Formats: sequence, C-alpha cells, structure tokens
Amino acid sequence: MINNAGSVKTPVPDIMEDWNNKLTTAAEKGDIEALKLSLQNGAEIDYQNVGGWTALMLAAREGYLEICRLLIDTGCKIDITGVNGWTALMSAAMYGRLEICKLLIDTGCKIDITSGGGETALMLAAMIGHLEICKLLIDTGCKIDITEKGGGETALMLAAMTGHLEICKLLIDTGCKIDITEKMDGYTALHLAAQYGHLQTTRCLVEQGGASPLVKSHKEQLNATKWAKHVADIIKR
Repeated sequence: MINNAGSVKTPVPDIMEDWNNKLTTAAEKGDIEALKLSLQNGAEIDYQNVGGWTALMLAAREGYLEICRLLIDTGCKIDITGVNGWTALMSAAMYGRLEICKLLIDTGCKIDITSGGGETALMLAAMIGHLEICKLLIDTGCKIDITEKGGGETALMLAAMTGHLEICKLLIDTGCKIDITEKMDGYTALHLAAQYGHLQTTRCLVEQGGASPLVKSHKEQLNATKWAKHVADIIKR
C-alpha cells in the first residue's frame, strides 16, 4: 500500500513563483502572449521580482505601451514603488516613454511621489532631457520645486547641470524658484550650469536674474569676484 503522506509533491507556492517570474520576464521582453499566459495561470499581477520591479514598471521602462495598457485594464496597481522607490511613471519618465506617461497619468497615477533618493518623475525627465514629458507633467500639475533628499537639487538644477536649455526655460516660465541652493556646496542652478560649462543655459539663468554670480558657495567659500569673472567669461564666448 502506498503511503501518500510520504509522496513528493511540488509545492504550490513554487509553481506560482515560476509563473510570477515568467510574468515579469514577459513584461520586460515585450512578449504579450507569454504575459497573458502567465496571468491565466494565476501569476500575481503586482508581483515584484528580486529587484523590486513589477510587470508594469518593467513594461513602462522598456516602452511596451500595449502591455502597460493590458496590465492596467486587468487591474494592476499603478503606484507601487520598487526597491529604489521608483514607480512605473518614474521609469517611463526616465526612459522617455511619453505615451506611457500619458497612459499612467490618464489612469490616475500620483505624479509627485518621490523615490528613495527624493527624485520625482519631473526631476528624472529634466535631468535626461525629455522636454515633452516635462511639459506633460507640468501641465498635469506636478510640483516643480521639490528638492532631492540627498543633495537637495531641484528639477531646474538637474536640467541646468546637464545643459538642457529648453527644459530650463520651461521650468522658469512655469514659475520655478531659481535661487534655491543645493545642500552639499550651496550651489544654485546658475552655479551648476556655469560649473559644467553650459554656455546657453548659463546665459539664460543670468538673463532671468537667477542666482547672482556673486552668491558664494557655503562649502568651498568661492570668491565672489572669481564667480563673477567665471560667469562673465562664459557669457562672452
């Protein structure tokens, strides 16, 4: 007589874990049929993989609009945060996925969630240079002067230090504060634009009256005359 109590069975949780992993893999690769199959076999739609990514986050990052739409229509949560504190919107904003940003916003996602480091979707888009996404977020009513937790940078500072002139203009025209200083060195957006040698951005900030070149860095105690000369030299180029 066979003792069924001693028979070896594959634990149900292991089977589900397999389908969960197949779900996130399918989302990352853009395989919509594999994703549907995973869901049909009971995969958890909001499962987070080892890196903390959900299927929606991965599809948003990689730019798979139809998969994002399918996941949303099936009832996934849109504001889950991963290990780094990123949401699906942040992933889409960082990687320039405009249509996915529109989809997420139209679905009602929160636009001002901050990551573990304090970045918002606007900051990420501004830093990389995704102008249309910045416009979308601003038109939707995002906060423009949130400061990053670690260094205290704003979206304007990030755009200035990476030389994204049109984004700087957009933020200024929207009414952002141009004299905020970051935590480490006391730099303003103007300091950062000049430091990284972005001529047009520096000119723009000077013309807007943002952060006088005479403002000193509280850490390095930069000489005011030196700063004035540095900015003037850039503007003359």
